[in-house]
Amino acid sequence: MTKPRWDAIVVGSGFGGAVTAARLAEGGHRVLILERGTWWDGDRVPASGRTGPLHMVRGIRYSTRSRSMSVGVRRHGLYELHQFDRLTCVVSSGVGGGSLVYTDMQVPPPDAYLDAFPDCIDAAEMRPYIDAVRTMVAPRPVAPIPQKARAFDRAATAAGLGPVHFPDLALTSNPLGKPSRATMGTTYLPVALRHGAELRAMSEVVAMSQTPDGGWQVRYRDHERGRSYVESAPRLILSAGTLGTMRLLFDARDRLGTLPLVSSALGRGFTPNGDMVTVVHRTAQRVDSVAGPPITAYLTAEGERDFLTAEVGLRLHHLAPSAAVARLLPRTALLVGMGADRIASEATYDGRNLHLSTDRDDDSELFDSLADHATAIASGYRAKRTIVNAPFGRDSTRLASVHPLGGVPMAESPTNGVVDPSGQVHNYPGLFVADGSILPSAPGIPPAMTIAAMAERISHQIYRCPETSGS
Repeated sequence: MTKPRWDAIVVGSGFGGAVTAARLAEGGHRVLILERGTWWDGDRVPASGRTGPLHMVRGIRYSTRSRSMSVGVRRHGLYELHQFDRLTCVVSSGVGGGSLVYTDMQVPPPDAYLDAFPDCIDAAEMRPYIDAVRTMVAPRPVAPIPQKARAFDRAATAAGLGPVHFPDLALTSNPLGKPSRATMGTTYLPVALRHGAELRAMSEVVAMSQTPDGGWQVRYRDHERGRSYVESAPRLILSAGTLGTMRLLFDARDRLGTLPLVSSALGRGFTPNGDMVTVVHRTAQRVDSVAGPPITAYLTAEGERDFLTAEVGLRLHHLAPSAAVARLLPRTALLVGMGADRIASEATYDGRNLHLSTDRDDDSELFDSLADHATAIASGYRAKRTIVNAPFGRDSTRLASVHPLGGVPMAESPTNGVVDPSGQVHNYPGLFVADGSILPSAPGIPPAMTIAAMAERISHQIYRCPETSGS
């Protein structure tokens, strides 16, 4: 039998895909990485094309009771919006995945959070993988503390809250010696490429199936050439992000029929990670939210429900705001809240689109607490206008999330999970999932380190699994 060209195909290049690709390539595997988005170098936009607000949007997917459709805006766009009935999710598209737009904040999962995984996964088991991520991204303190963090500290003190924490961030230095975010494109992906992995950008996987010898075949669309191609390998790792991975699995099981034995647990356990955004406008003092790394200060609230509220920088990605907007930015603060919500929605699939019915009422206790906390901090800014639960408003039950998680549960049995504790899909040897979709619940913190550490562990598990074909 002819040996396949690739030992493993990785779908996606974010916190799950980049880590897995790097570790497999380091171990001598011939790895192909397929990424639907384009190359981004740090915070620079692609060399071609304009960078107006609409040109930063890849597309909008509507999956509501009244409308199910996809609108393509720009194939090189960075952001993709998913509009469900009462939930809006914003995800990224590009080489590096979510690391292109994340907050740089690297926080390990609490030990208690890991208890929600199968019994073989606990704090002791995960420690070396968390340490491996920490070594790669090298989080460090921000110095000097930027103006927006000092303004947040003053606002918290005025509101009688505190202490304010200044987190270590995953930063590197740009050619001018200034801090720049450490993305997967500056950490793990160079390792993968240095060890022979091939990365094909603008290559969106649209279908997958088993080969007669037990391996895996994917069909992908090259958005630059406008053509479709097929590749195969003994192992296939899905790291397309929570919504992307769920869609691929649903499509293979329910529409194409190529993976009919995928567990009925698919879609269960979805969570928006307790995300809530607040806009604090026309503050009494200068904030300068566009200067410095995204999150440089945060507050925690501990009690019956633990959560955090952080100031977050306004990332313009080289957009040139209008003169009117530019005048408002120095006195506008953006707060983001995250909490361990108790939401465990179930995603469904209609043969074309995912559907989610999640809204704020699914955990009103947490979201009301987040709203109260943000309102108190806003009072410390002495702002003239505050929009809690932006852009919808405090009284709305709608939610917006930039951290959609879950939907591909991990369990020992296919009755309760789609993947086993090694990340391998039940009933399908050689098919793995390594991204935020396998998280069991909301960590209530930025999930980057949790996802990357799980990908480190899954990479190690893949080494222990015999190849299914191609030898």
